[in-house]
Amino acid sequence: MSVACRFARVQMPLVDVDDTFPGPLTAHVSSCLRCQAESARYRSLRRNLAGLTSRLEPAPAGLAGQVSARITASESVPDVLRSRPPRVAAATGVVVAVAGTLAMVRWLRTRTAS
Repeated sequence: MSVACRFARVQMPLVDVDDTFPGPLTAHVSSCLRCQAESARYRSLRRNLAGLTSRLEPAPAGLAGQVSARITASESVPDVLRSRPPRVAAATGVVVAVAGTLAMVRWLRTRTAS
């Protein structure tokens, strides 16, 4: 994959609906079959996403208020409770390290004994 292809892959999601590529990218995409296929996939994706707007359902009444209340409630959780998951992960890591060390010591002892 050339540098131009890599650049094109980065730029394609940012291109407008009419596939107007910036500057030298236009020449590359017109001559590269791989990039043309990628561009066609993005066009298809945009077309399918545009078709979904007719299927949108209105949000249930009161949903915004419920979400806002939950966000506010989660912000009032004490910092002590928020720091528990990292502590649990650290403790789990220590336990795994100790268990691994003990298993290795046991294995070395059985290996040297025989």
